[in-house]
Amino acid sequence: MLDGVDAFVDGGPSVGTRVQAGVILAGSDRVAIDAAGVAILRLLGTTPEVSRGLIFEQEQIARAVELGLGVNSPDQIQLVTDDAESEAYVVEDDKQGTEQNRKDAISKASKRLAEKIYNRLTEDF
Repeated sequence: MLDGVDAFVDGGPSVGTRVQAGVILAGSDRVAIDAAGVAILRLLGTTPEVSRGLIFEQEQIARAVELGLGVNSPDQIQLVTDDAESEAYVVEDDKQGTEQNRKDAISKASKRLAEKIYNRLTEDF
């Protein structure tokens, strides 16, 4: 289980740059959870050390793979969601497809946020 509702993109666990990631991950493979967590940190903007290289080349991930603690490549990770917005953000085999899905997901989230702001501005206080 990874609680990423609030996340430290640097520092932590009590002091550092904190962001609202709004993510909770659960799974039976601790390497897959850690790798997905690193991917999320990279999306949020983290330290150069965490951003450098391939995720499965990160020291803690590589060591866990070496010890046989879980998956050994991103191809073995399956992301499952019950949220339509998250489901729309599917990682494609090609970068263009992934980029389009990312843009579509951001567009949907932006529209939803605009609707919430409009509703908040027009509701009676």
